[in-house]
Amino acid sequence: MVLILLGLLVKQSIDELTINKFGHFVKGPKFIDEKGIFNTHMTNTALLSNGKVVIFGGYSDGSRSLKRKSEIYDPKTNTLEVIDILPDKDWQYAGVNIGYNILIYTFKYPTKNTSEHELCLYDIQKRKVVKEYGKIPLYPWAVLQNRYIVICNTRYSPEDKIYSNPVTAILILDTKTGEMRKLTEFYKQNSPDWVEPLDDKRVFVYYRFFSSYVVNIKTGDVKNVGNSLYSRVYPVLVKLNNSDILILGGRSGSRSDFHLNCNTTAEIFDSKTLKFKPAGQMTMPRCSLFSSGFSAALMNDGRVLIAGGHNYRNNYIFSFSGPKILKSTEIYDPKTNTFTQSANLKIARVKPHMILLKNGDIFVHNGSNWLGGFYKKTTEIFKVNKRR
Repeated sequence: MVLILLGLLVKQSIDELTINKFGHFVKGPKFIDEKGIFNTHMTNTALLSNGKVVIFGGYSDGSRSLKRKSEIYDPKTNTLEVIDILPDKDWQYAGVNIGYNILIYTFKYPTKNTSEHELCLYDIQKRKVVKEYGKIPLYPWAVLQNRYIVICNTRYSPEDKIYSNPVTAILILDTKTGEMRKLTEFYKQNSPDWVEPLDDKRVFVYYRFFSSYVVNIKTGDVKNVGNSLYSRVYPVLVKLNNSDILILGGRSGSRSDFHLNCNTTAEIFDSKTLKFKPAGQMTMPRCSLFSSGFSAALMNDGRVLIAGGHNYRNNYIFSFSGPKILKSTEIYDPKTNTFTQSANLKIARVKPHMILLKNGDIFVHNGSNWLGGFYKKTTEIFKVNKRR
């Protein structure tokens, strides 16, 4: 019996050394004002030039009774500080860096029948708005050259009476001049799932069921690059150091299908050839029902950390067993095109948020139980083992 227990302990130690070879997670501070995060494609975190991270507040999944303030995370002291951004506006907000300590925010006022969106530049040091751009059709999707903001607006063409044939317009906002112009339109498409810059001129517009596009924001040229290799709903996209786009996981089925079959599939969109090509298989199926349920962050050495989500195969979301929430993480290495299991999160999380810190570690926050509802107050940091 003693030998068996000793063998189990040795095996556990070997397993821990194996999954911890890339790094390990340590506890971070708890949010002071319990977080309810603005649930949108637009990022809810922004890395400042001084290394601090802004985590934007807002309403918890549209609930008007759960307004939360923003907070600033300081990696040096491992502490959080509350900051009340635009206290006179009853809006949700998110943002990205524009330049150094200037952040761009997007605001959305949720009502039963309509929503409004506005943009402004906010000086995080002076704690005030320095420029306003007024209303925009939808929230921003991508920023190029710290100046050009790509906005996708989905509307329905007057010529098409069918609800399933919307028009997606690509709009460009110049933050220096405040000028907004329509660049192009995609007919008979749904709204894009992801828009990612390829370089300082081109953006990759990804659709899960239809042809994707590469758009040149300087010339307006549009190239149809075809469909992705796998049928997937709500995947996660990550831009690699060579400007290729890694496309991960998601679930099988249509948007209205409650059959939750998570994927392990991954593929690469090659930024030079503009072709999709297969990548290795993830170690674990990852997805969620209503959005991208897991998270991925590019590391300083070019690898990608993938964390959290649901793990469901051949089951229904409303089954008695319920969805399994993942603590597991894995690392994608573009040099070998392989995925390897890594250290477990301290807490299982669906829809976590991750951001790369200046020291190379990764700050993890939010994520929730089951489908999203109430977000966790806890944070954690992935301490990266530096390659020797």
